[in-house]
Amino acid sequence: MKCPDGYQIYNDPLNLQDKAVKCRYLRYGMPFYLIAVLILFYIASMEGAMLAFVISLIALIITYIVHEGCHFIAQWICSSIRPHIGFHWPLPFSALDNRATLSRKRAICAAIAPFGFITALCTIIVIIICAQNFLISGILTTSQIILIIIMIVFWNGAMCSTDFYLIRWILQSPSNAVLRENNLINILCIPINHIPPAKLSHPSYLNKNKGEHS
Repeated sequence: MKCPDGYQIYNDPLNLQDKAVKCRYLRYGMPFYLIAVLILFYIASMEGAMLAFVISLIALIITYIVHEGCHFIAQWICSSIRPHIGFHWPLPFSALDNRATLSRKRAICAAIAPFGFITALCTIIVIIICAQNFLISGILTTSQIILIIIMIVFWNGAMCSTDFYLIRWILQSPSNAVLRENNLINILCIPINHIPPAKLSHPSYLNKNKGEHS
């Protein structure tokens, strides 16, 4: 995977499927996972709440699909190139086309899109439910519905742990950096003339970019 013409690799590639990287970004999502699981078991412990428990499990699956759908749409809008749909068993994922190049701001927008959209949508639903004291045909109580929605928000936050880690990594780069991705391996590139001459001649930079601009 190469940088665009006139650009040079800024730092080491970030492989989101690398086991060491997974261990690091899972720390971001662990509190969200724990809260979501606790809410799920609390729903299951409520009297006559088996249906609510089943609905919760279905909601988690739908949340994942919507999460990746948000990535797909945001990546398409930000890059103007249709993203790639990949598959890591047992779940699909959306990733940038290897021809796409995103500015730092657009890369952050594409990464944060699922968290922002799903959280906002769930907040609106909770407000409507509280305002109308809504019941689903008397099957689920208002409190059960709100618990399910809160659980979805935290579950989505847990799934966004990868996105949060990626955003943190992107923010460590200069504002004129651009992002490229190929099968969840990300690289950040900056204009060649942005790099100070001392760094440009440094062996680590030369090794990283060997053959890039021959």
